[in-house]
Amino acid sequence: MLGVHPQVWKEAKGVVIPKPNKPDYGVAKAYRVITLLNCLRKVLDKVAANAIAEECEQKRLLHDRWFGCRKRRSAIDGVGRLMKKVKEAWGRGNTVALLLMDVTGTFPHVAKGNLIKRMEDMGFEANLVRWVESFMEDRKVIMSMDGKEGDTMDVKTGVPQGLPVLPALSL
Repeated sequence: MLGVHPQVWKEAKGVVIPKPNKPDYGVAKAYRVITLLNCLRKVLDKVAANAIAEECEQKRLLHDRWFGCRKRRSAIDGVGRLMKKVKEAWGRGNTVALLLMDVTGTFPHVAKGNLIKRMEDMGFEANLVRWVESFMEDRKVIMSMDGKEGDTMDVKTGVPQGLPVLPALSL
């Protein structure tokens, strides 16, 4: 990684689409936004995602029971481990409680300064930290709905949903 995310790939199109079967399309929650990006950007993002995930593995930054965004691990592995633990607890006559967290809204609320500081504190390679910083600054979006485009707007926080690098940044 050279520590630079090209400026030409920092503009996205946000397409507003209706969610199916909503009772009232007069409210904002009846719609979702999908972000359309340059295909070559997605290749670069995948390279960065792999580099971030690899550093996490090498530095042993993730708990052994963390399954998301990791090679050779999946949600199915996590569920399998959970089922095994529950059956073992029941076999001992114990009651089992489970706490689940909904991370809806995580990506739109990522704060660049906090993420960069956290990566530096964790000892990530400097070029990788600079790439993430570059990735998150000077971004623009053009919103589109029903084929009509709005003005170009600055994006100050968050990361666009659907990018290969996002799960790695959420680690």
